[in-house]
Amino acid sequence: MKALQTARVVAEVLGLDPPEIAGEPRLMEHGFGIWEGELEAEQPHKFPEIWQAREADKWVYQVPGGESYALVARRLTEWLAEQPDGAELLVVSHGLAGRILRGLYLRAGPEEVFPMAEPQDAVFRLSEGIATRFDAAEDAAQQAL
Repeated sequence: MKALQTARVVAEVLGLDPPEIAGEPRLMEHGFGIWEGELEAEQPHKFPEIWQAREADKWVYQVPGGESYALVARRLTEWLAEQPDGAELLVVSHGLAGRILRGLYLRAGPEEVFPMAEPQDAVFRLSEGIATRFDAAEDAAQQAL
């Protein structure tokens, strides 16, 4: 819901009609299941067996009640396949789903996706096979030069 609210604010700033912005369920954030709302630092201690199983195959392991990275990648791949060639899209998503989407666009494997940043306050432009990051901290640093 927050991503949809953000997309509508962006649409308004761009002079588009915010109510016409629709949510796309396949762009939703990763489902964390029983870990929803838990601090990542506490998961190995609160759920040691689940943590170990996930660490053994982080891309495929599905936390009870949640999704695996592979499942998120599948739904994002389905959505991407429906987009017209050369389409200019503005996609607003959450950190983990956005990271996987960037990975798919860049044709990165899991080992390359895991270390990618998951900022909550940045914009990525995906164009010509390159992902370029823009955020407030970088803009401020550039202006200070």
